[in-house]
Amino acid sequence: MRIFTLLCSLALGGVGASSYYGWEARGEAGPVLTAAIPAFVGGVMLIGVIIALLLRKTGLQIAFLAALIGTGLAVGRLLPNYLKEIFDPQDRFTTLMLAMGGVCLLYVVVSVVKFVFRKRPVRKEKKRKVTAVDQTDVEEAVAAG
Repeated sequence: MRIFTLLCSLALGGVGASSYYGWEARGEAGPVLTAAIPAFVGGVMLIGVIIALLLRKTGLQIAFLAALIGTGLAVGRLLPNYLKEIFDPQDRFTTLMLAMGGVCLLYVVVSVVKFVFRKRPVRKEKKRKVTAVDQTDVEEAVAAG
């Protein structure tokens, strides 16, 4: 799971970098800091991977929360345009937000499925020893009826 988290964080970093440095191609004056949101989410996931090298559960939980936040951010950026009916899937920024939402949603779904179907330890039943007193009680109960 740590390798999958690393790959997702690197993908988000790439999406964020292309989004941040691609604004001049759209005719903007310069890069906009909010375009680097996928890189920030990928950076937090990368920090989670680094922490997961020492503390596996804690690091993967940090990465899961970052992916959950990234999914929410993508939906929050795209939903108003969709509701106003000005949603254009051909727009570069929309495509990058869809990419961020897709990577984050994929990570969240894989993490939840992996958690639900995890291998659980089997608990062994404690065996009760039958003592001489218990054996006589059993024999009396059988004789009585």
